Amino acid sequence: MKKKGIDIAVYRSHLEARLSDLLQESEVGLPLDAVQNLIFEYNHARFKTYVAQMLALFASVEHLDDEDAVVAIIQDAWNYFPHRSLNGRRPAEVMADLLNQDQS
Repeated sequence: MKKKGIDIAVYRSHLEARLSDLLQESEVGLPLDAVQNLIFEYNHARFKTYVAQMLALFASVEHLDDEDAVVAIIQDAWNYFPHRSLNGRRPAEVMADLLNQDQS
């Protein structure tokens, strides 16, 4: 599935690799599947809690001193990993489908 010329599966694969590296660098050392599960189980009403937890997690990664970069990673993880509340779909997929429907 493509969104604005970006293959969602390919982007997600790159995001998983980047996030996995950052998680290994953090003091917590949380595995990628734990973050994916966290996102899967959270509902959209708890997004602020998710962001606060992720900001705290990445606070220990030295080269991530740019807040915008940290927020982009947190936002991408939320948008490109599956959510239970979306029946296992990713927000990026839902948006791509809506955009494709509008263009039809």
